[in-house]
Amino acid sequence: MSNKEKVLVAMSGGVDSSFAAASLQKQGFEVIGVHFLLWRPEPGPGKDREAPSPEQSAKTSAEQVGIDLRVVDLREKFRSRIVEYFLNDYLAGRTPNPCSICNPKIKFAALLELAGEMGARHIASGHYARVIFDACGSEYQLLEANDKSKDQSYFLAMLGQNVLSRLVFPLGEMKKSEVKKDAAALGLESASREESQDVCFVFSKNYADLIEAHRPGAEKSGDAVDISGNKIGVHKGIYRYTIGQHRGLAMNRPDLFVIAIDAANNRIVVDQEKHLFHRKMKVSGMNWMTPLNFPFDCRAKIRYRFEKAQCRVERVEGDAFVATFSAAQRAITPGQSAVFYREDRVIGGGWIERAFD
Repeated sequence: MSNKEKVLVAMSGGVDSSFAAASLQKQGFEVIGVHFLLWRPEPGPGKDREAPSPEQSAKTSAEQVGIDLRVVDLREKFRSRIVEYFLNDYLAGRTPNPCSICNPKIKFAALLELAGEMGARHIASGHYARVIFDACGSEYQLLEANDKSKDQSYFLAMLGQNVLSRLVFPLGEMKKSEVKKDAAALGLESASREESQDVCFVFSKNYADLIEAHRPGAEKSGDAVDISGNKIGVHKGIYRYTIGQHRGLAMNRPDLFVIAIDAANNRIVVDQEKHLFHRKMKVSGMNWMTPLNFPFDCRAKIRYRFEKAQCRVERVEGDAFVATFSAAQRAITPGQSAVFYREDRVIGGGWIERAFD
């Protein structure tokens, strides 16, 4: 029997999770890979059909690292909890953020459960983020990765102390370029594989395909109006649009952007870009990672690739909070995650309900 500390590593088959497993093994852990079956639509024509499946890629990576791999079927949970949420949010006029729900509710929850069954103290993944223990506050803290261009702390803001206390991020201190270089030096096949940038269960770059395939009858046109309610054109289904969208409106006016989505009346509001800017947002469903005294000042990120912006957060009622920005923010979007930071530390995350002034 091994006396090494056991760690379960989520392995997608990509270079990041593969190198994370190899790195932990090098550090002396007893590493066991875990691959989750989530969603595998039929491949498209051409080279996509020849590409290995994520499961095949994960098995290859595990063999190359020299570790065992467990394959866990989460497809039913993923469909009912994540895909249904994704479809419902778009049809309700919101823009969903499935990764921010999938991480705590599906992937890390499953890792923790399996770790309990296998007697593993630690769980790990190839995310670019860091976790440290703050002895003064007796709590674990989630920090941004050193490689800010790859940082994924935004998608991990809904994790609780039960997960953070067990979680290891081997890539948190590394640059992506270093990971690829070191993975190639180890001979990992995943180092040369093209990475996917799409939401993992979307079989097309057009989310509308997924929605129409799973919600027959969803394709319903309606009015496109300006902020005064004047009809400007016709939309092709509210799920095809998101706040701030400019391309694909097909309304013969180059100055139009999607300002709001009115699902109740099956219409979208389109107008000039200046109407996209707001100083306040209401957020709910908050996961605060540390005790806080309200109101307080911090910085918030309203989408993954957006810069953090200075704001003041106050509680308005129950689990609802209002963040007031020092400067108006563009395209605050209902359904997206709002993640709050102090320096490089995540202090909480929740869901944007609406923007206002």
